[in-house]
Amino acid sequence: MAKRWLNWLAPRWTTALLSARARAHSHRVLESWGCPNVNRKLIEHLGDRVLSGPFAGMRLTPMTHAEQIGPCLRGVYEGELSEA
Repeated sequence: MAKRWLNWLAPRWTTALLSARARAHSHRVLESWGCPNVNRKLIEHLGDRVLSGPFAGMRLTPMTHAEQIGPCLRGVYEGELSEA
């Protein structure tokens, strides 16, 4: 009920707050799984550019390094876009 009230009162602020909380939670979970170490090793071995797929050659920014970047680096994360 509080979320509904806040969303009615200040929808942009509420969305920004809930999005920031969700992203922080996601980063904590990924960190508990050891993803930052895996990501660092992947970047050391493969570099920070997407290897294949529709975004091949695109450089991943440091901000993306907190996510699971393996599928992004391999170019399979955007598989649904291949036909387009």
